[in-house]
Amino acid sequence: MSSSELTQQSSVQVQQVPRSKRASKTTPISYRIQIFIRFVVALFGGYALSALLAVVISLAFKNTPTSAVMTATMLAFICHVCVFIWVFLQHSLIKSIMGVVIPLLILTVIYLGLGGTS
Repeated sequence: MSSSELTQQSSVQVQQVPRSKRASKTTPISYRIQIFIRFVVALFGGYALSALLAVVISLAFKNTPTSAVMTATMLAFICHVCVFIWVFLQHSLIKSIMGVVIPLLILTVIYLGLGGTS
């Protein structure tokens, strides 16, 4: 092929296709509210869960305080990321909220059982 043939082939006309009405629809407000609620649960619930986990781990391993605090802090970061993923992975909003609340309650009972102040 010569260069003139290539330029003739590359100058193909592109027609604009009108947008359909379906493509211009916006997402419903209820969906946006659900996403906002999930974000709030993931952010604050994940923070509360990871902080409580760090406290429980550091209380459980009082004999080696430096190692306990370092390990608890690293696990708290991992926990917060996992909670964030969990909340947005679930199809049901209630399931994602319960996936944060139930471990919070369990860790609270463990914290109080280890002699934490109430």
